[in-house]
Amino acid sequence: MHIVALAWSLLAALPSFGHLQSYVIMILGFGFVIFFHELGHFLAAKAVGIKVEQFAVGFGHAMVAWRKGIGFRFGSTQKRYAEIQKTAEEQGPESVTALSKNVGETEYRINWIPLGGYVKMLGQDDLKPGEQVLDPRAFSAKSVGARMIVVSAGVIMNILLAAIGFIILFTVGFNAPPPVVGTVNAFSPAQRAGLQPGDRVGTVNAFTPAQQPGLQPGDRLVSINGYSTHDWMGVILYTALVRRDQTVPVVVERPNSIGGYDQLTLYVKPQRPAGGNEFQAIGVTPSESMHPPDADALADEQKSGLQTLNPTDVLKAGERITSVNGQAVSATEHYKLTHALQQGDIKPVTITITASDGKTREVTLPPVFDPTIFSEDDPNIAGMEMQPLVSAVLPDAPATHKLEPGDTVQSVVIDNNNGDRVFYPTPRKLIEQLNRAHDSHATVTLEVLRAKPDGSHEKVVLEKLEPSYLTGKNRHGLGISLMSPGDRQPVIADVLKGSPVAAASGASLSGALIEKVDDQAVPNWFTVRRALMKAGGHTLSVRLPDTNEVRSVKVNLSEADVNRLQDMRLTAELNCEEFLEMRKTSNLATAALWGVQETRDFVLQFYVTLERMVQGDISVKNVMGPIGMAKAGAGFARKGPTWLIWFLAMISANLAVVNFLPIPVVDGGLFTFLIIEKIKGSPLSVRTQTIAQVVGLVLIVAVFLLVSYQDITRNLGI
Repeated sequence: MHIVALAWSLLAALPSFGHLQSYVIMILGFGFVIFFHELGHFLAAKAVGIKVEQFAVGFGHAMVAWRKGIGFRFGSTQKRYAEIQKTAEEQGPESVTALSKNVGETEYRINWIPLGGYVKMLGQDDLKPGEQVLDPRAFSAKSVGARMIVVSAGVIMNILLAAIGFIILFTVGFNAPPPVVGTVNAFSPAQRAGLQPGDRVGTVNAFTPAQQPGLQPGDRLVSINGYSTHDWMGVILYTALVRRDQTVPVVVERPNSIGGYDQLTLYVKPQRPAGGNEFQAIGVTPSESMHPPDADALADEQKSGLQTLNPTDVLKAGERITSVNGQAVSATEHYKLTHALQQGDIKPVTITITASDGKTREVTLPPVFDPTIFSEDDPNIAGMEMQPLVSAVLPDAPATHKLEPGDTVQSVVIDNNNGDRVFYPTPRKLIEQLNRAHDSHATVTLEVLRAKPDGSHEKVVLEKLEPSYLTGKNRHGLGISLMSPGDRQPVIADVLKGSPVAAASGASLSGALIEKVDDQAVPNWFTVRRALMKAGGHTLSVRLPDTNEVRSVKVNLSEADVNRLQDMRLTAELNCEEFLEMRKTSNLATAALWGVQETRDFVLQFYVTLERMVQGDISVKNVMGPIGMAKAGAGFARKGPTWLIWFLAMISANLAVVNFLPIPVVDGGLFTFLIIEKIKGSPLSVRTQTIAQVVGLVLIVAVFLLVSYQDITRNLGI
């Protein structure tokens, strides 16, 4: 039996000596998972009387081996065993009998290539199917039922190991993100959730949080489509399990004004994010705490060289947010900050931060429009797109030490003979230009507006920037993050086709400044949005950039247009720690039930992922390979032993699925051959099995190389 579907690469997994210990721990843990899988084959083979010649972790030549009667050896014990066996045969039957009692028939070995493991049984060779060995203890000499037991034993052991790992976690206690909503994405299924199937939520700001029909920050998701959600992983999984275009009930517990919870059932229809190749979702994120990340995480961020408009160290080690706009909040009430931000266009949110010594200070959080993953359009007001602001510059990126947080991109041009200058680019148009430049191996020149210390602005020209930083989905950029601040002058970057303003203007408004709405001065985008927050006719006074002419644009907004304005969400740049909750039980039966459910969930998730990939809903680029697993596993190892156990239990469950797929070479393929043999009454021809095994091996190697390549390019930002 061979296990080859999941693998890791030790050399590729060691980019940083500082984290070497975490990688070593992870690799040892993964080795134990493989050992447990092979132990299943080994024990089953022994139980049905099959001779096991080798029990190996890894492939290739033996690094170290042990055999009863010979002991430990560097390299293999095979040569010494053959010498002893030959001597015994020369001495006669009694010596052969003594040999079988004193010297073990099985060699236990660790091989040099850490790419899996195997149990070598007499008469079983994946690359020589149908081989007949005239020995009653050979694998091929056993009944189909006995061979099925041996083949499936590894998968069964992986399922058991996963369940045991989860049971241990829930017995000792495991800190996991609870199913508590942190934020709700604009225009998402969660925001549009109804009290009855098909309901459309009315205006978002017309209700208090406790009355709001749509999902709200602070809601605890009790169940999704009948599945109980104990942690955030369950939220992701049970949403992904919902069939396309199906509306399902979501039971939530919502904090009320008297300190308790109200339970209500909402109906949600999950959907895939716009333009994405990902799982369908409902548009919620897990809750955060009122604390900053731990000191090590903060130190790593400071060392990284990341430049941000709003410093990520607003919260320092040992501090926490104790009030929002004068209202006291507990460490678990981050949702109150999120609710306050939704009114931040009227009044900026002020938070009180308390240090460990009791000293307090106040910080004002300027809200920004939250870009949504459920719309391909950039944040816009009635179709008027805003000029994005550079909010962060990543370290070691093309824009590092050139662009600065706070810069506003005024124009972008591709540096070639046919380069057209795009003025006032939206995020979408800027990305389009950067991708075009990358595809044509050209650089770009940006003209930005940069704030000076005295409050004025100056134009800065940045030449020959190479868009080489990978931003995902085959998009390349400069290594910057953009945001849409609502407190800036309402300069129109562009107008979306088919929008109310596009229908009314009849001409380009790119670069125009909105001065008034219905004779009311509008100094920023927040005031523009509020002024348009009712259906009917509105008059916009806009000043054109070239002629300085003031033009009146009459806009008619429908109820749907107003609903879209009301559905926009606000957020703020603030670095808070992930909210974790202890999941623990002293009842062993409950722990066992949770462990079985968790194992079932991960098995289901893997099958759902495969199904969505076949349907084209999920890109194969989302699949993690050996290097990615090594990196992720080391990250979990650094988080502590419980997270490492969780990761290895998850890997064990996934390994069970992968190895039981009906692919030749892995256990599922061999099991399929046995089913056919049972039905036919005879095995498939040797030729058919050989061809199938070769095809399966080529497929496995191809997948291994593909995901490894993806891991490398993802880590190098290619």
